[in-house]
Amino acid sequence: MKYGIRKPNIKKSIKARTTGKIKRKVKKATNPFYGKKGVSYIKNPKKAIYNKIYNKTTVGSGDISGAITPNSSNKKAAKKEVRVYDSLNNPIENNAKPTGSSVTICAILRIISFVLMTIGIFALFFSLTHGIVFITISIIGWNIGGRISRQANDY
Repeated sequence: MKYGIRKPNIKKSIKARTTGKIKRKVKKATNPFYGKKGVSYIKNPKKAIYNKIYNKTTVGSGDISGAITPNSSNKKAAKKEVRVYDSLNNPIENNAKPTGSSVTICAILRIISFVLMTIGIFALFFSLTHGIVFITISIIGWNIGGRISRQANDY
């Protein structure tokens, strides 16, 4: 059994990063145990116990560098906790799911901005100022809709 720092294997790390989403979806669809916790203890208990001890007693080079400076793989740890409040100033828990209203508002804003953009393009033929006003309002609405959808996805 190894103790301490593991020697990095570039080939395995590249393989792990490039395994496709489609391949994982196919495996999950065909194998009901794929990706579930604790299945390895049923399938191969000796290997599962070995891997558990190995992962507890060794440290990878990526784990060390992630502890020193937060990088893209450690974004969740580096992200500051932001408290969100509802309309009654009660704090919303971090694991609370957003309601469908924010998604609906985003969709409505995007549809309205698309319609205003179309009107603005046609208005450019008749009056330059009216066309620019419609296009500007539609761009602002589109950006606000995007911000709402990003905030809904941050939960």
